[in-house]
Amino acid sequence: MPEFRLFSPEHLIALLLTAASCTGCLMLRRVNLSPSQAKVGAWVIIGMLLAYAITSYTKIVINGTFTLQTGLPLHLCDVLVIVCLLALATRHQLLFETAYFLGLAGTLQTLITPNLEVGFPTMRCLIFFWMHGVILVAICFMIGAYRLRPQPGCIGRMFLIINLYVLAALLVNAVVGANYGFLSRPPMNQENLILAISRWAPWPWYILVLEIIALASFLIYYAPWLIKDRLTKHTKKHANT
Repeated sequence: MPEFRLFSPEHLIALLLTAASCTGCLMLRRVNLSPSQAKVGAWVIIGMLLAYAITSYTKIVINGTFTLQTGLPLHLCDVLVIVCLLALATRHQLLFETAYFLGLAGTLQTLITPNLEVGFPTMRCLIFFWMHGVILVAICFMIGAYRLRPQPGCIGRMFLIINLYVLAALLVNAVVGANYGFLSRPPMNQENLILAISRWAPWPWYILVLEIIALASFLIYYAPWLIKDRLTKHTKKHANT
């Protein structure tokens, strides 16, 4: 099996393709898409997410490697696939915010510094970048085509949601002896910069550190919208004087 190499040419190509796709989706904010055009775009991305899920779980079943400890869709990015599917289909504000904040705080970092043992062109590596890339594309599409954005109070909502996820994952981990969300023990491969924080503190204290990082990330990803609102308000104030 080829070993994954961080920032290898293949890794950089995958990042560039994802970045280009996300940029294209964000540019849709400047285009007046008709409801039918937006719907078609949403269903294309939904199809890509469903194709990932079908391919991934078909591979597990064929290989006979499904177990409760590793096969449930309970890692954060697996949960985000479900959230993105529902958000694209319903345009629900809370689902969008969940995808936006958890996707940018977790999926983006995971894509840049993956927790992978095998590299291109293995199926595991291709599926990994497929899933994480399409999650980010889905988020950018909802910003561009649906014109969705985080609303006031989103930080508190997201901190509640991430803690509900932590509690649910820890409960499942305790019942079936799993490590979903890497919340019961740190991953063996620690190239991921956020997960590598687990080296600095024993369980369960590194969970608290990860939550602090998550909260800081939420504030960072909400900052552009706050700045935009302040500038818009400032412009309107001066226009009325």
